[in-house]
Amino acid sequence: MFQLQRIEIGAVRVSGNLAVVDTVMFAHLTKPLDSDGKLVVQQYLIREDGAWRVATGDNATINNFLKNNPSFGKKFPIKKPQAFINQDGKWIPVPLGR
Repeated sequence: MFQLQRIEIGAVRVSGNLAVVDTVMFAHLTKPLDSDGKLVVQQYLIREDGAWRVATGDNATINNFLKNNPSFGKKFPIKKPQAFINQDGKWIPVPLGR
């Protein structure tokens, strides 16, 4: 359905063993259409055994993370992901599912 081309890492905000990172993921989409796309999303990370691990991925994972780290969630509320496809050199917003 898609081939990940690259990930851009933006602002990183750290509080102890927790962090939130702005990312932009670029991919070539093959279904439902043949186009380039990008996903603008924040990632929560947890430092475990000296290594950072992504703690987000789906709503259940995010909700569990926020339940276990309420003060971090209040300090760094996660933004809704945004998706775009490239049409004629312009990034056009695409609605995401739930």
